[in-house]
Amino acid sequence: MHKGNAREPKTTLAEIASVTGLSVSSVSRALRNSHQISDEQKRIVQEAARALDYRSHLKRPTPSFLTISVCFEDVDLDARGSVYKGIFDSLKDEAKLHNCRILQIGLSELRRQLADADPQFESLVLLGFDREELFDPLAATGLPIVLVNSQDALNRLDSVLPDSFGCGVLIAEHLRKSGCKSTVHIVHQKRVTHLRRLEGYFERRQTQEGTQDQIIDPGSFEEIDLSSITTEIKQQLENIEHSQLDSVVCWGALMQIAFFQVAPKPLTELEVVCVDHSLESQQLPARGVFVCQPAEAMGRQAIQQLVNRQFYPTAPRLRTLLSVQIEDAQKLRE
Repeated sequence: MHKGNAREPKTTLAEIASVTGLSVSSVSRALRNSHQISDEQKRIVQEAARALDYRSHLKRPTPSFLTISVCFEDVDLDARGSVYKGIFDSLKDEAKLHNCRILQIGLSELRRQLADADPQFESLVLLGFDREELFDPLAATGLPIVLVNSQDALNRLDSVLPDSFGCGVLIAEHLRKSGCKSTVHIVHQKRVTHLRRLEGYFERRQTQEGTQDQIIDPGSFEEIDLSSITTEIKQQLENIEHSQLDSVVCWGALMQIAFFQVAPKPLTELEVVCVDHSLESQQLPARGVFVCQPAEAMGRQAIQQLVNRQFYPTAPRLRTLLSVQIEDAQKLRE
């Protein structure tokens, strides 16, 4: 009897692994054209896949049903919400993406999936993510992945971020115009974006005579621990000269939150510049300013780059820089 709905069972990765003598994870990498697999092994796997009629299952999910996973690190709630808004706005604009799902994935779970060479995500947005030791295994998945507000120096992953160098130049010019000479910087120097901002700042600042800059760095931290960061900043502040201090730059939202708790002077006596402003920015005195990061624009651009990578997986990696601007504290309160 003919059964119109009868379907032949699908070939599995385990079956290809059994035929080729490779592990399931190696087969998966070979089918994704990972650089971690030799050309000879890729050839063997591809021949086995064709012989077992696996070709019909090699295509990525159609973008209309794409699941986008999001993992975030040092990103304050304001900025995170704005990035998400940009993501959702972009999804609404993309007619093919109305059926997408947005899921959150924790750092520990992401590490586990990469260590097992078994990624469960179809595409990935990484917010404020500077875990460079994970960039190689992330690139090896061959899946659409975009870094937001961070970058890969080796250009293994697509990225969209503010113009960090230009941000530093902008801040140096603002302090010059404000007549500030003695500045303390609260910065996490192991963050790539923070370092790039400092590079722009000091390139412009070194042309200004009679200035003094002091660095406060809470050091490396595996997980975000505001209490420990605040304590470290307080201890380092005790070792600097405060009498001539006229300005402070908080180079990240977390640095800003911690500094506001232990500031050595009333904020009204300082020119305060905050980058990646958080809700704590409401405490800024009237003379304070914050640097507006284009969070919504980054979210929109991230989706555009995911879609581009979905359709053109072998295209050159794209790094998009978005401009920033300085706003005064009064505008923040409005």
